[in-house]
Amino acid sequence: MKRHNPAPVSRPTGTLGASVFRPNIRAGLALLACVIPASVLADPVNLIRNGDFSAGMSHWVKPAEFGVADPVQNGALLIYKPVTTFTGPVVSQSIHATGIANVPVTVSARLKRLSTPVGSSVRICLEFVRAGGAHETVPVIQPQNSELETPGVFFQLSSSFTFPADATKLIRATVEITGGGFVNFEADDLAVTGEVTPGPVPEITSVSPASVAYDQPVTVGGIHLGTSPGTLTINGSSADLTVDSWSDSQVVFRLAHPHQGGKLVLTSQDVSANQIPEIRISSARYQLSNPTPSVIAIPGQTVEIGVRLAFFNGYTTATGIQLALQGAGGTAAFAPNPVSHQGGSRLTFNTAGLSPGVHSYTIIPTDQGEPGNQAPFSVDLRVPETLDFFVVDSVLGNIPVTGTLSIESHSPVRTDYTLSDNNSADITSASPLDWTSSNPAVLLVLPPPNTAVGPSLIPLATGTCTLTATAPNGFSRSIPVSVDLETAHSGIEQIGFTFPQMDNSGEGDYNLFTAVAADGESINSIDLIGFEAVNFSYQFGSTGSMEFQTPAGLAPGFYEFSAKTESGSTRSALLEVTNASGTGMLSGSVSQPYLALKAGVLEFYDAATNALVFTRDIATYGDFQLGAIPPGSYRIRFVPDQESVPVPLDSPWFANGTSIENAQTVTVAADQTTSGVHFFVFEAQQTHAEIVIPQLIDPVRNGNTFSFGFDSLPGLRYTAEYSETLDSEDWHPFAIILGDGNPKTVTDTNAPGTSRFYRLSVSAE
Repeated sequence: MKRHNPAPVSRPTGTLGASVFRPNIRAGLALLACVIPASVLADPVNLIRNGDFSAGMSHWVKPAEFGVADPVQNGALLIYKPVTTFTGPVVSQSIHATGIANVPVTVSARLKRLSTPVGSSVRICLEFVRAGGAHETVPVIQPQNSELETPGVFFQLSSSFTFPADATKLIRATVEITGGGFVNFEADDLAVTGEVTPGPVPEITSVSPASVAYDQPVTVGGIHLGTSPGTLTINGSSADLTVDSWSDSQVVFRLAHPHQGGKLVLTSQDVSANQIPEIRISSARYQLSNPTPSVIAIPGQTVEIGVRLAFFNGYTTATGIQLALQGAGGTAAFAPNPVSHQGGSRLTFNTAGLSPGVHSYTIIPTDQGEPGNQAPFSVDLRVPETLDFFVVDSVLGNIPVTGTLSIESHSPVRTDYTLSDNNSADITSASPLDWTSSNPAVLLVLPPPNTAVGPSLIPLATGTCTLTATAPNGFSRSIPVSVDLETAHSGIEQIGFTFPQMDNSGEGDYNLFTAVAADGESINSIDLIGFEAVNFSYQFGSTGSMEFQTPAGLAPGFYEFSAKTESGSTRSALLEVTNASGTGMLSGSVSQPYLALKAGVLEFYDAATNALVFTRDIATYGDFQLGAIPPGSYRIRFVPDQESVPVPLDSPWFANGTSIENAQTVTVAADQTTSGVHFFVFEAQQTHAEIVIPQLIDPVRNGNTFSFGFDSLPGLRYTAEYSETLDSEDWHPFAIILGDGNPKTVTDTNAPGTSRFYRLSVSAE
């Protein structure tokens, strides 16, 4: 792998070509399937389109885990984990190149490291087809993180790969996350070049209708769809899907009950379209989906997942939808079961008694004797054998711990780890380990915060102890720890609270966190780990302080307050939060389809009068725990933070209630925890416009200005694009119009004096 120092990159602004308007869009697009002159093929060609991300995500595909989040920011690709357990492609792009046998290609990119994990976190891969049809994926660029020497600076990377003699077609490039821990990188200027034969990639330009009843024909329009039938899958399956016709510009298919709809992938001769529209089912029925179809676990672990049930067009059920798990071994339970209103159920699966390996199951819903669509569920049980433990340093990254962990600082120690099975495969995401200290008075162990994998270690006194990690099957590793605070140097002499212990009532006296700097030092920041203070104020100087109150309902436990000096010295103190006397606790989860949704409010209504009594703010990363709940009987509703998601969302009641009248009563008792309060958030049901290709009208040229019109439809998004030649795969968007039912005009104010081609693509908002 070659690398040179980063240099400023000048992005091309585009060149102007020839000026002929083609009003017949379908005929004009069909001309794209042309013969490329042999003289062009002799030169290296870049197979990646929009490799500099100047057109956002155009030609790129992101996985479902990213939801509505846009991984392209400021013209570069953000490489991060949407959830802490994520590995795999961040983006991918279908490409089409033949004549690759024994031919080398060069993959290049600029990569910037923003965080400092050890190992290798990011790779760029190519997928190709061998003779006989087998697919193979190879990593071509896979740097060690340490090779990107300076955090925050782009480094140019380049590496070559020569295809084997039986390779027939290059079909995809992917940017992937491979490692555990916190990953934060940027990528830009991706290219795959070589003396190969480029071919057309299928492009979907329309889907009509996007919301479809069972057995109703769906028409997919596009270009390069293939002159012979390819494959269609929805949510990765072709079951209950029938293709009526297939041509290079149009595919017609139908869905049968009980298909649940979802993401449509069209593949022609091993090459998939980069456009992945969503097909919605409008028939008045329910649909089951499992957002977590497979999990990696450790023998003896109990796995919990949320199974979602969407109801359409006012569908109701008299007896409720019964859920069952079909398969051998393990113990499964659904709660609630049956499900009578839109929402879902929590599947609890105990793996006790199962042998290592993959165990496959099927979730089957039944309503009034009629089965619905099925959903897969599998558990891959792996036996842990190796645990590697690291100390996280802000400059050096992850430092392996091979012997005694020596701590000679008042600062908290951030940690990371990797867990591997007996085949040396990484299973860090399989299960959080149980971390304990043999002497909490010397070293206190706090659970990992959201941004880290391992626990935080808080040195409290000079002494020794043992840090032990234990997995559900009993596998454990112990690490000897030596703490010497008598020789520790710190720029902070004193640190502490007025009240080292507070309850979570949200009432009462203010607390004061104070840190006193050593001579010549000053406090310049205070950080909180997992604690959301309210009514707070700061003061910095030789003495730094923070006056605050504890928010009502905060989960009990220890919370770390950390002060830092200008020279970088850090010291922490722990605040213990207890549940308010005479109150209860509530635990549960929020299942929702958008990663951008990170906050919401729980509304508590008196079960007897239906009057709103109080509210609690919660974070919706998944599971939640609330304290300081006054004893009583309530009906509870979750209201999502609508500002964080660009589509209307429903506000579900517990459990699966659509109104306060059919909400279930939740009873909270003093000094007890009420668990199993789960909410399932869906998009608010609305009518989706049918996607149709508009007729382009009134083309007008005036000097370097060219315009045309079309009749828009409500709920549709129109993107105007141009290209200098019809045999180009590179179309440039220059206008986006939201349809409202009125005529629209599109204007290109920088049209060339010779020739340019235009097209209008349509999608649902």
